[in-house]
Amino acid sequence: MENNEKRPIGRLFGCIDYYDIEQLNSLIENMSEPQLKFMCIKALEYSFERGVFSLQETEIVSKCVRGLTNITDEN
Repeated sequence: MENNEKRPIGRLFGCIDYYDIEQLNSLIENMSEPQLKFMCIKALEYSFERGVFSLQETEIVSKCVRGLTNITDEN
């Protein structure tokens, strides 16, 4: 049995698939303010989950994510 589903060529921050370079470029060039906030939150969460930050940096990142999440939820 053939699987004709198109497969992503990449995944951003562990959760956002893209299927061709044009789609990625379009995302980068045309992000709305809510999408910018969403991407920042996902990038920070992704980095945090991989232990990129020190303990002190983690506190700041955590505060930023909570702040951005509250701003996004209000809009």
